[in-house]
Amino acid sequence: MIKALAYQIEQWENAELCGVIVGTGAGKAFCAGGDVSSVIELSTSDATRPEAVDFFRREYGLDYFLANLSKPYVAIMDWDNLYVSSFGGGFGLVAPAPFRVATENCLISMPETKIGLFPDVGASYYLSRLDGQLGTYLALTGTPLAGRAAFEHGLATHYIPSARVPMLLESLAALEKPTYAQVNEAIEDLYHDKEPTDPIPPLSGPIRIALDTAFSQDTVEDIVATLNTFTTGDQGSDQRSPTSLKLALVTIRKGKLLDLLECFKMELGIATAFCVRSLADSPVYDQLTAPLA
Repeated sequence: MIKALAYQIEQWENAELCGVIVGTGAGKAFCAGGDVSSVIELSTSDATRPEAVDFFRREYGLDYFLANLSKPYVAIMDWDNLYVSSFGGGFGLVAPAPFRVATENCLISMPETKIGLFPDVGASYYLSRLDGQLGTYLALTGTPLAGRAAFEHGLATHYIPSARVPMLLESLAALEKPTYAQVNEAIEDLYHDKEPTDPIPPLSGPIRIALDTAFSQDTVEDIVATLNTFTTGDQGSDQRSPTSLKLALVTIRKGKLLDLLECFKMELGIATAFCVRSLADSPVYDQLTAPLA
């Protein structure tokens, strides 16, 4: 799938008749995630381990290619469920788009800490640049953002009702040699103002203050301890990998100081370490353990 996407997008990038590249989902997902079990299986054998590493290399290469397209790229997040998983790269396919259009059907999540991995596909770059500590919170917890909240919290650049998506596609198709300004105007023309009855953003007010306070801490242990000061009673068992939480935190902190290519190089080093099961042997180990600049 990665090879097919890369080939097709390159054709569109070089086609004179293609003015805008649009990514949409089919059925219930934009990208439901890759075949995690196959990658894990490949990584267990010395003979096939290079194939597992090559998967990540190709995936990140596609994501970086999308971030450097010369033509406007519009990702329309309108489906029953967008489950953004590192192995499929749903987030990696959407995040590079300068125009990320959410509808009420949008659902975005980075659940890697729940499956023992780490937020990759450029997450160390994109999430680290969200307002306050929102990106740190999303990276560590995998909490999904749905509908308009994806727009109001910065994961989407625009919001339109799902019923207006066909109108948007028609408007984009009618543009000849479109500029970024023209594409933006076409999307803005279909914007739907927030209704008084719409729910407030879920991560706002006192909740947001608590999250920014807790997730600004320098260690996972301090984050948990600070969170406990805002809660009472039994919070249930933690279903996230401790190693993944620590890696998520350090990559978000480091990623804020790096450009996109440097973030992908860091993530590829960590993904390679996951395949060989030795972070200490990773080419980015020294980078991860060095003090923040």
